[in-house]
Amino acid sequence: MMDYLKCMKFTENKNAPNCRALAKKYLGCRMDNQLMENSDWDLLGLVNLPGDTTTYHPNFNKKAEEKNEGKD
Repeated sequence: MMDYLKCMKFTENKNAPNCRALAKKYLGCRMDNQLMENSDWDLLGLVNLPGDTTTYHPNFNKKAEEKNEGKD
């Protein structure tokens, strides 16, 4: 998180792609540690970033399937 804040300060609070990549890394860590619900990166506005290979958090579809299984 501190890297993200430093990046924002360096870019004068502009929404730079490199800062967004840091935000994605931070939020991914929070999702991995169950500190926030898994979300689709597209919904968070964090797709098509430099070095990006996925458009969703790896556990997002798994969690969505688990929620839908109990609704039948």
